[in-house]
Amino acid sequence: MKNKKILLILSQFHPSVTPNVFRWQRICEEFVKQGNSITILTTKSTNTQNDYFSDDLRIIRTGHNTLMDLWQYYTSTKNKRSEYGSVNKKPSWIRSCLEFIINQTWRKIYWPDGTALWYFPAKSKIKNLFKEESFDVVISVGLPFTAHLLGKFCKLNSKRCIWIMDIEDPFCYSDEFWVNNFSLYKKLNIRKEKECFQFADHISVTNQSALDKYMEYFSFAKSKIEVIPPLLNEDHYDGDYKINLNPNECNLGYFGSFYHNVREPQRLVNFLKKVKNADPSFFLRLKIYIAGQLSPKHANYFFNIEPEIKDKIVLIGFKNQRDIHYLMKRMHSLINIGNTTSYHLPSKIVDYLASRRPIINLITTPKDSVKQMIGEKYFIHISEQASVEEIKKAINYIQTDIKKEFFHDINLNEFTATSIAKKYKQMMGL
Repeated sequence: MKNKKILLILSQFHPSVTPNVFRWQRICEEFVKQGNSITILTTKSTNTQNDYFSDDLRIIRTGHNTLMDLWQYYTSTKNKRSEYGSVNKKPSWIRSCLEFIINQTWRKIYWPDGTALWYFPAKSKIKNLFKEESFDVVISVGLPFTAHLLGKFCKLNSKRCIWIMDIEDPFCYSDEFWVNNFSLYKKLNIRKEKECFQFADHISVTNQSALDKYMEYFSFAKSKIEVIPPLLNEDHYDGDYKINLNPNECNLGYFGSFYHNVREPQRLVNFLKKVKNADPSFFLRLKIYIAGQLSPKHANYFFNIEPEIKDKIVLIGFKNQRDIHYLMKRMHSLINIGNTTSYHLPSKIVDYLASRRPIINLITTPKDSVKQMIGEKYFIHISEQASVEEIKKAINYIQTDIKKEFFHDINLNEFTATSIAKKYKQMMGL
Protein backbone atom coordinates (compact mmCIF):
# COMPACT_ATOMS: atom_id res chain seq x y z
CA MET A 1 0.00 0.00 0.00
CA LYS A 2 1.37 3.43 -0.95
CA ASN A 3 2.41 5.90 1.72
CA LYS A 4 -0.23 8.40 2.80
CA LYS A 5 -0.51 12.17 3.00
CA ILE A 6 -2.07 12.86 6.38
CA LEU A 7 -3.64 16.06 7.70
CA LEU A 8 -3.79 16.13 11.51
CA ILE A 9 -6.13 18.74 13.00
CA LEU A 10 -5.03 19.38 16.58
CA SER A 11 -5.88 22.57 18.46
CA GLN A 12 -2.56 22.66 20.33
CA PHE A 13 0.89 21.33 19.53
CA HIS A 14 4.47 21.82 20.74
CA PRO A 15 5.47 23.78 22.84
CA SER A 16 2.09 23.12 24.48
CA VAL A 17 2.11 19.81 26.34
CA THR A 18 -1.26 18.21 26.91
CA PRO A 19 -2.10 14.49 26.85
CA ASN A 20 -3.37 14.97 23.28
CA VAL A 21 -0.17 16.74 22.19
CA PHE A 22 2.11 14.16 23.76
CA ARG A 23 0.07 11.30 22.30
CA TRP A 24 0.00 12.62 18.75
CA GLN A 25 3.60 13.78 18.76
CA ARG A 26 4.66 10.18 19.36
CA ILE A 27 2.14 8.72 16.89
CA CYS A 28 3.29 11.13 14.18
CA GLU A 29 6.86 9.95 14.73
CA GLU A 30 5.66 6.41 14.04
CA PHE A 31 3.81 7.52 10.91
CA VAL A 32 6.89 9.31 9.58
CA LYS A 33 9.05 6.22 10.18
CA GLN A 34 6.74 4.40 7.76
CA GLY A 35 7.34 7.05 5.09
CA ASN A 36 4.04 8.90 5.45
CA SER A 37 3.98 12.71 5.20
CA ILE A 38 2.22 14.64 7.98
CA THR A 39 0.73 18.12 7.94
CA ILE A 40 -0.34 19.37 11.37
CA LEU A 41 -2.86 22.19 11.46
CA THR A 42 -2.80 23.85 14.88
CA THR A 43 -2.96 27.23 16.66
CA LYS A 44 -0.36 29.95 17.14
CA SER A 45 2.03 29.95 20.09
CA THR A 46 4.26 32.67 21.54
CA ASN A 47 7.89 32.58 20.35
CA THR A 48 7.16 29.77 17.89
CA GLN A 49 7.29 30.20 14.12
CA ASN A 50 3.89 29.88 12.48
CA ASP A 51 5.04 27.39 9.84
CA TYR A 52 7.60 24.61 10.11
CA PHE A 53 8.71 22.33 7.28
CA SER A 54 10.90 19.24 7.18
CA ASP A 55 11.02 16.33 4.73
CA ASP A 56 7.96 14.51 6.07
CA LEU A 57 6.51 16.87 8.69
CA ARG A 58 4.87 20.23 8.23
CA ILE A 59 3.34 22.33 11.02
CA ILE A 60 0.97 25.15 10.09
CA ARG A 61 -0.27 27.53 12.76
CA THR A 62 -3.24 29.85 12.48
CA GLY A 63 -5.67 31.44 14.92
CA HIS A 64 -5.73 30.90 18.67
CA ASN A 65 -6.84 28.08 20.94
CA THR A 66 -8.84 30.20 23.41
CA LEU A 67 -9.38 33.84 24.37
CA MET A 68 -6.88 33.38 27.20
CA ASP A 69 -4.30 31.98 24.76
CA LEU A 70 -4.91 34.94 22.45
CA TRP A 71 -4.29 37.34 25.36
CA GLN A 72 -1.13 35.47 26.40
CA TYR A 73 0.08 35.46 22.78
CA TYR A 74 -0.18 39.22 22.35
CA THR A 75 1.20 39.98 25.81
CA SER A 76 4.09 37.49 25.30
CA THR A 77 3.28 35.79 28.60
CA LYS A 78 6.15 33.57 29.75
CA ASN A 79 4.35 31.45 32.35
CA LYS A 80 1.87 29.97 29.86
CA ARG A 81 -0.57 27.26 30.73
CA SER A 82 -0.01 23.87 29.06
CA GLU A 83 3.72 24.53 28.65
CA TYR A 84 6.58 23.02 30.64
CA GLY A 85 7.96 25.27 33.32
CA SER A 86 4.64 26.83 34.23
CA VAL A 87 4.58 27.48 37.98
CA ASN A 88 1.68 26.78 40.31
CA LYS A 89 1.45 30.09 42.06
CA LYS A 90 -1.42 32.18 43.31
CA PRO A 91 -2.89 33.95 40.24
CA SER A 92 -2.38 37.70 39.94
CA TRP A 93 -5.37 40.00 40.36
CA ILE A 94 -5.23 40.77 36.61
CA ARG A 95 -5.43 37.07 35.74
CA SER A 96 -8.21 36.55 38.29
CA CYS A 97 -10.19 39.47 36.83
CA LEU A 98 -9.74 38.17 33.29
CA GLU A 99 -10.86 34.70 34.31
CA PHE A 100 -13.92 36.16 36.07
CA ILE A 101 -14.93 38.29 33.07
CA ILE A 102 -14.50 35.38 30.63
CA ASN A 103 -16.45 33.04 32.93
CA GLN A 104 -19.34 35.48 33.22
CA THR A 105 -19.53 36.35 29.51
CA TRP A 106 -17.78 34.35 26.79
CA ARG A 107 -17.94 30.95 28.51
CA LYS A 108 -21.71 31.21 28.92
CA ILE A 109 -22.38 31.72 25.21
CA TYR A 110 -19.64 30.13 23.07
CA TRP A 111 -20.32 27.09 20.92
CA PRO A 112 -19.14 24.41 20.48
CA ASP A 113 -16.34 25.22 22.95
CA GLY A 114 -13.76 27.83 23.90
CA THR A 115 -11.76 27.04 20.76
CA ALA A 116 -14.56 28.35 18.53
CA LEU A 117 -12.50 31.41 17.54
CA TRP A 118 -10.01 29.02 15.84
CA TYR A 119 -12.67 27.66 13.46
CA PHE A 120 -12.74 30.35 10.77
CA PRO A 121 -8.97 30.99 10.40
CA ALA A 122 -8.43 27.20 10.37
CA LYS A 123 -11.22 26.71 7.82
CA SER A 124 -9.65 29.35 5.56
CA LYS A 125 -6.28 27.63 5.86
CA ILE A 126 -7.84 24.25 5.01
CA LYS A 127 -9.33 25.68 1.82
CA ASN A 128 -5.87 26.79 0.71
CA LEU A 129 -4.28 23.48 1.70
CA PHE A 130 -6.79 21.48 -0.33
CA LYS A 131 -6.12 23.71 -3.36
CA GLU A 132 -2.39 22.97 -3.07
CA GLU A 133 -2.60 19.20 -2.61
CA SER A 134 -4.87 16.26 -1.89
CA PHE A 135 -4.80 14.41 1.44
CA ASP A 136 -5.42 10.70 1.78
CA VAL A 137 -6.32 10.90 5.48
CA VAL A 138 -7.69 13.60 7.79
CA ILE A 139 -7.49 13.01 11.56
CA SER A 140 -9.30 15.42 13.89
CA VAL A 141 -8.50 15.25 17.60
CA GLY A 142 -11.01 16.38 20.21
CA LEU A 143 -11.83 17.77 22.58
CA PRO A 144 -12.12 20.52 21.49
CA PHE A 145 -15.07 19.59 19.29
CA THR A 146 -14.13 22.50 17.01
CA ALA A 147 -11.44 20.18 15.58
CA HIS A 148 -14.12 17.68 14.51
CA LEU A 149 -16.18 20.40 12.81
CA LEU A 150 -13.04 21.18 10.80
CA GLY A 151 -12.61 17.47 10.08
CA LYS A 152 -16.18 17.34 8.75
CA PHE A 153 -15.44 20.37 6.56
CA CYS A 154 -12.47 18.49 5.09
CA LYS A 155 -14.60 15.41 4.41
CA LEU A 156 -17.31 17.44 2.68
CA ASN A 157 -14.69 19.05 0.45
CA SER A 158 -12.86 15.83 -0.39
CA LYS A 159 -15.08 12.76 -0.29
CA ARG A 160 -12.19 10.50 -1.30
CA CYS A 161 -10.16 11.19 1.85
CA ILE A 162 -10.52 8.98 4.92
CA TRP A 163 -11.66 10.93 7.97
CA ILE A 164 -10.75 9.56 11.40
CA MET A 165 -12.56 11.23 14.29
CA ASP A 166 -10.27 10.72 17.31
CA ILE A 167 -12.31 11.33 20.47
CA GLU A 168 -9.94 11.66 23.40
CA ASP A 169 -12.73 13.21 25.48
CA PRO A 170 -16.47 12.87 24.71
CA PHE A 171 -18.58 15.85 23.66
CA CYS A 172 -22.37 15.60 23.40
CA TYR A 173 -23.06 13.69 26.63
CA SER A 174 -20.24 15.13 28.74
CA ASP A 175 -22.43 17.35 30.91
CA GLU A 176 -20.23 17.19 34.02
CA PHE A 177 -17.03 18.24 32.25
CA TRP A 178 -17.51 21.83 31.07
CA VAL A 179 -17.53 21.95 27.27
CA ASN A 180 -20.21 24.57 26.71
CA ASN A 181 -23.49 25.78 28.23
CA PHE A 182 -25.48 22.50 28.17
CA SER A 183 -28.68 24.23 29.28
CA LEU A 184 -28.57 26.13 25.98
CA TYR A 185 -26.84 23.73 23.63
CA LYS A 186 -27.54 20.13 24.67
CA LYS A 187 -29.76 19.32 21.66
CA LEU A 188 -27.42 21.15 19.29
CA ASN A 189 -24.43 19.24 20.71
CA ILE A 190 -26.14 15.90 20.02
CA ARG A 191 -27.27 16.91 16.54
CA LYS A 192 -23.86 18.16 15.43
CA GLU A 193 -21.94 15.22 16.86
CA LYS A 194 -24.40 12.89 15.16
CA GLU A 195 -23.60 14.60 11.85
CA CYS A 196 -19.89 14.04 12.46
CA PHE A 197 -20.50 10.37 13.25
CA GLN A 198 -22.41 10.04 9.99
CA PHE A 199 -19.65 11.55 7.85
CA ALA A 200 -16.61 10.07 9.66
CA ASP A 201 -15.11 6.89 8.20
CA HIS A 202 -13.65 5.77 11.53
CA ILE A 203 -14.07 6.87 15.16
CA SER A 204 -11.80 6.14 18.12
CA VAL A 205 -12.37 6.53 21.87
CA THR A 206 -10.00 5.76 24.74
CA ASN A 207 -12.14 3.39 26.81
CA GLN A 208 -15.08 0.99 26.58
CA SER A 209 -17.38 3.09 28.78
CA ALA A 210 -17.12 6.02 26.37
CA LEU A 211 -17.90 3.70 23.46
CA ASP A 212 -20.91 2.17 25.25
CA LYS A 213 -22.26 5.62 26.07
CA TYR A 214 -21.94 6.74 22.45
CA MET A 215 -23.85 3.66 21.33
CA GLU A 216 -26.81 4.86 23.40
CA TYR A 217 -26.91 7.93 21.15
CA PHE A 218 -25.53 6.80 17.78
CA SER A 219 -25.97 3.03 17.47
CA PHE A 220 -25.82 3.37 13.67
CA ALA A 221 -22.04 4.00 13.99
CA LYS A 222 -21.26 0.68 15.72
CA SER A 223 -19.14 -0.59 12.83
CA LYS A 224 -17.08 2.62 12.74
CA ILE A 225 -16.08 3.02 16.38
CA GLU A 226 -13.39 1.26 18.41
CA VAL A 227 -11.30 1.68 21.55
CA ILE A 228 -7.69 2.87 21.23
CA PRO A 229 -6.23 3.19 24.74
CA PRO A 230 -4.03 5.88 26.38
CA LEU A 231 -0.38 6.18 25.41
CA LEU A 232 2.48 4.97 27.60
CA ASN A 233 5.48 7.24 28.15
CA GLU A 234 8.35 5.05 26.97
CA ASP A 235 11.14 7.49 27.88
CA HIS A 236 12.82 5.84 30.87
CA TYR A 237 15.69 8.28 31.29
CA ASP A 238 15.79 10.54 34.31
CA GLY A 239 15.20 14.24 33.77
CA ASP A 240 17.13 17.23 35.08
CA TYR A 241 14.75 17.99 37.94
CA LYS A 242 15.87 16.45 41.21
CA ILE A 243 14.17 16.46 44.56
CA ASN A 244 15.43 15.65 48.03
CA LEU A 245 13.01 13.27 49.68
CA ASN A 246 13.15 12.79 53.44
CA PRO A 247 13.73 9.04 54.08
CA ASN A 248 11.79 9.34 57.34
CA GLU A 249 8.67 10.56 55.55
CA CYS A 250 6.12 8.57 53.58
CA ASN A 251 6.06 10.24 50.17
CA LEU A 252 2.94 9.97 48.05
CA GLY A 253 2.64 11.45 44.56
CA TYR A 254 -0.25 12.68 42.45
CA PHE A 255 0.60 13.33 38.80
CA GLY A 256 -2.02 15.01 36.65
CA SER A 257 -4.51 17.83 36.42
CA PHE A 258 -7.76 18.73 38.14
CA TYR A 259 -11.00 19.43 36.31
CA HIS A 260 -14.09 21.26 37.55
CA ASN A 261 -16.83 18.81 38.62
CA VAL A 262 -14.92 15.83 37.21
CA ARG A 263 -11.70 15.60 39.22
CA GLU A 264 -11.50 18.02 42.12
CA PRO A 265 -8.63 18.45 44.63
CA GLN A 266 -11.13 18.27 47.50
CA ARG A 267 -11.19 14.51 46.95
CA LEU A 268 -7.51 14.29 47.88
CA VAL A 269 -7.80 16.72 50.81
CA ASN A 270 -10.78 14.81 52.25
CA PHE A 271 -8.75 11.60 52.07
CA LEU A 272 -5.88 13.25 53.96
CA LYS A 273 -8.28 14.43 56.66
CA LYS A 274 -9.57 10.88 57.08
CA VAL A 275 -6.00 9.56 57.32
CA LYS A 276 -5.25 12.17 60.00
CA ASN A 277 -8.28 11.08 62.03
CA ALA A 278 -7.63 7.35 61.58
CA ASP A 279 -3.89 7.39 62.34
CA PRO A 280 -2.43 10.72 63.56
CA SER A 281 1.11 9.34 63.89
CA PHE A 282 1.13 8.12 60.27
CA PHE A 283 -0.29 11.46 59.10
CA LEU A 284 2.68 13.24 60.68
CA ARG A 285 5.02 11.23 58.41
CA LEU A 286 3.08 11.97 55.22
CA LYS A 287 4.14 14.26 52.39
CA ILE A 288 2.07 14.60 49.20
CA TYR A 289 3.81 15.76 46.02
CA ILE A 290 1.53 17.15 43.30
CA ALA A 291 3.03 17.44 39.83
CA GLY A 292 0.79 19.04 37.25
CA GLN A 293 -0.76 22.28 36.13
CA LEU A 294 -3.34 24.02 38.29
CA SER A 295 -6.08 26.32 37.06
CA PRO A 296 -6.35 29.67 38.92
CA LYS A 297 -9.37 28.31 40.81
CA HIS A 298 -7.52 25.19 41.98
CA ALA A 299 -4.35 27.14 42.78
CA ASN A 300 -6.41 29.40 45.04
CA TYR A 301 -7.95 26.33 46.66
CA PHE A 302 -4.57 24.89 47.66
CA PHE A 303 -3.32 28.22 48.94
CA ASN A 304 -6.34 28.53 51.23
CA ILE A 305 -6.78 25.07 52.76
CA GLU A 306 -6.28 24.54 56.47
CA PRO A 307 -2.59 24.85 57.54
CA GLU A 308 -2.24 21.28 58.86
CA ILE A 309 -3.18 19.84 55.45
CA LYS A 310 -1.42 22.54 53.43
CA ASP A 311 1.82 21.75 55.25
CA LYS A 312 1.65 18.18 53.92
CA ILE A 313 1.36 19.20 50.25
CA VAL A 314 4.20 20.15 47.92
CA LEU A 315 3.18 21.73 44.60
CA ILE A 316 5.92 20.78 42.14
CA GLY A 317 4.46 22.41 39.02
CA PHE A 318 4.27 21.22 35.41
CA LYS A 319 7.29 19.05 34.56
CA ASN A 320 8.43 17.23 31.43
CA GLN A 321 7.99 13.50 30.90
CA ARG A 322 11.51 12.57 32.03
CA ASP A 323 11.12 14.53 35.26
CA ILE A 324 7.75 12.91 35.88
CA HIS A 325 9.24 9.44 35.35
CA TYR A 326 12.04 10.23 37.83
CA LEU A 327 9.55 11.47 40.44
CA MET A 328 7.09 8.60 40.05
CA LYS A 329 9.79 6.00 40.61
CA ARG A 330 10.80 7.68 43.88
CA MET A 331 7.39 7.88 45.47
CA HIS A 332 6.43 5.30 48.09
CA SER A 333 2.94 5.17 46.60
CA LEU A 334 1.03 6.91 43.82
CA ILE A 335 -2.41 8.44 44.16
CA ASN A 336 -4.98 8.37 41.41
CA ILE A 337 -7.99 10.65 41.87
CA GLY A 338 -10.88 9.00 40.09
CA ASN A 339 -13.20 10.96 37.83
CA THR A 340 -16.84 11.51 38.72
CA THR A 341 -17.63 10.27 35.20
CA SER A 342 -17.12 6.70 34.01
CA TYR A 343 -16.22 7.68 30.44
CA HIS A 344 -13.15 9.86 31.10
CA LEU A 345 -10.04 7.71 31.56
CA PRO A 346 -7.00 9.47 33.16
CA SER A 347 -4.21 9.28 30.56
CA LYS A 348 -1.53 9.01 33.27
CA ILE A 349 -2.78 5.63 34.50
CA VAL A 350 -0.58 3.61 32.13
CA ASP A 351 2.48 5.56 33.31
CA TYR A 352 1.45 4.75 36.88
CA LEU A 353 1.41 1.06 35.99
CA ALA A 354 4.79 1.31 34.27
CA SER A 355 6.38 2.95 37.34
CA ARG A 356 5.81 -0.24 39.37
CA ARG A 357 4.78 1.67 42.47
CA PRO A 358 1.79 0.79 44.71
CA ILE A 359 -1.32 2.78 43.75
CA ILE A 360 -4.20 4.17 45.82
CA ASN A 361 -7.27 4.89 43.70
CA LEU A 362 -9.59 7.47 45.26
CA ILE A 363 -12.85 6.67 43.53
CA THR A 364 -15.97 8.82 43.39
CA THR A 365 -18.24 6.48 41.44
CA PRO A 366 -18.73 2.68 41.53
CA LYS A 367 -18.17 2.75 37.75
CA ASP A 368 -14.76 4.36 38.12
CA SER A 369 -13.00 4.21 34.72
CA VAL A 370 -9.66 3.03 36.11
CA LYS A 371 -11.33 0.32 38.18
CA GLN A 372 -13.20 -0.85 35.07
CA MET A 373 -10.05 -0.82 32.98
CA ILE A 374 -7.85 -3.03 35.12
CA GLY A 375 -10.12 -4.56 37.76
CA GLU A 376 -9.72 -4.69 41.51
CA LYS A 377 -6.75 -6.94 42.10
CA TYR A 378 -3.91 -4.45 41.71
CA PHE A 379 -5.13 -1.29 43.39
CA ILE A 380 -6.68 -0.42 46.67
CA HIS A 381 -9.86 1.52 45.88
CA ILE A 382 -11.04 4.06 48.46
CA SER A 383 -14.52 5.54 48.11
CA GLU A 384 -15.60 8.92 49.47
CA GLN A 385 -17.70 7.10 52.08
CA ALA A 386 -14.77 4.94 53.23
CA SER A 387 -14.98 3.81 56.85
CA VAL A 388 -12.19 4.19 59.40
CA GLU A 389 -11.39 0.51 58.88
CA GLU A 390 -10.99 1.04 55.12
CA ILE A 391 -8.71 4.03 55.66
CA LYS A 392 -6.58 1.99 58.06
CA LYS A 393 -6.43 -0.75 55.43
CA ALA A 394 -5.10 1.81 52.94
CA ILE A 395 -2.51 3.01 55.46
CA ASN A 396 -1.41 -0.57 56.04
CA TYR A 397 -1.24 -1.09 52.25
CA ILE A 398 1.10 1.89 51.92
CA GLN A 399 3.31 0.89 54.84
CA THR A 400 3.50 -2.79 53.89
CA ASP A 401 4.54 -2.11 50.30
CA ILE A 402 6.56 1.00 51.00
CA LYS A 403 9.84 -0.45 49.70
CA LYS A 404 8.52 -3.13 47.40
CA GLU A 405 8.26 -3.00 43.65
CA PHE A 406 4.66 -3.26 42.56
CA PHE A 407 4.14 -6.17 40.16
CA HIS A 408 1.18 -6.73 37.85
CA ASP A 409 0.51 -8.81 34.77
CA ILE A 410 -1.09 -6.10 32.61
CA ASN A 411 0.47 -6.13 29.16
CA LEU A 412 1.90 -2.62 28.75
CA ASN A 413 2.85 -3.34 25.13
CA GLU A 414 -0.77 -2.55 24.25
CA PHE A 415 -0.12 1.08 25.23
CA THR A 416 3.13 1.74 23.36
CA ALA A 417 3.30 4.26 20.52
CA THR A 418 4.04 1.47 18.04
CA SER A 419 0.99 -0.54 19.09
CA ILE A 420 -1.35 2.45 19.14
CA ALA A 421 -0.08 3.85 15.83
CA LYS A 422 -0.72 0.42 14.30
CA LYS A 423 -4.42 0.69 15.19
CA TYR A 424 -4.70 4.07 13.49
CA LYS A 425 -2.79 2.77 10.45
CA GLN A 426 -5.28 -0.07 10.14
CA MET A 427 -8.03 2.54 9.96
CA MET A 428 -6.08 4.27 7.20
CA GLY A 429 -5.66 1.07 5.22
CA LEU A 430 -1.91 0.81 5.84
